[in-house]
Amino acid sequence: MGEADLREIVVTAGEPGVRWRTAARWAMVTAVIVGIAAVLWLSGAALTPFIIGLVLAYLMVPLVDRLERQVPRWAAIVLVYLLTFGVLGLALAYVIPPAITQINEVIDSIPQWYREGRIEIQSLIDRFQSQASPAVQQRVQEQVTRIQQTAQQNATDYTQRAASFLFNSVLRIFQTLTFLLGFVIIPFFLFYVLLDSNRLPGLIDRMVHPRIRDDFWNILRIMDTVFGKYIRGQLTLGLIVGTMSFVGLLGLNLAGFQVQFTILLAVV
Repeated sequence: MGEADLREIVVTAGEPGVRWRTAARWAMVTAVIVGIAAVLWLSGAALTPFIIGLVLAYLMVPLVDRLERQVPRWAAIVLVYLLTFGVLGLALAYVIPPAITQINEVIDSIPQWYREGRIEIQSLIDRFQSQASPAVQQRVQEQVTRIQQTAQQNATDYTQRAASFLFNSVLRIFQTLTFLLGFVIIPFFLFYVLLDSNRLPGLIDRMVHPRIRDDFWNILRIMDTVFGKYIRGQLTLGLIVGTMSFVGLLGLNLAGFQVQFTILLAVV
């Protein structure tokens, strides 16, 4: 931007008519953005599958772009699909069923842990009462009773809140048929998003003003590089930690240690 352009902007910005037009333009843009945000907020349940599809597309685009150097883009998308759904199929076949079984085992063993814990606490209390003075015993008993009452009240409140939260969440998820059908649409939506993703930069380039086009793309590339590497790095880290945790726990079991819930701990 030259010095003459800057003078022109300063001069025109000082005119009252230009100021009013600029203010009106920004007001209209703000109103449109708020209106679009309100529509998206109200239709959040219906848009959830498409948001998931966009996130998946964002994660898959680099791999599709690399494979496109060797094969056509549609073939690269199909290969990525086969890889992704193959991994999901293996997870559903070999990870999810035993993890669900171990979750049920944890739930079933909670009453046993509770009973054993109460027995241990009661034995400690009995031992203490047999050795402490009556005044100290009375004070300790009052504190123990108060703690038990508080714990029971908190447990009841937390259970009610958790049940209410789960019920409302499930109700919001399954309240519309559109939401369920949306997940069926995800593979097709994702395919066309990946197919046309290489055309998106050209479309955005035509919408951005030439004066800020270079700065816009530089900032967008920096954000994409940082955010993309972070997300993919976290997913890779989670996969490595989960795999190594399972291998380590399995090695402990083979060495004679009785470690339970190996798959569940690895998934967590």
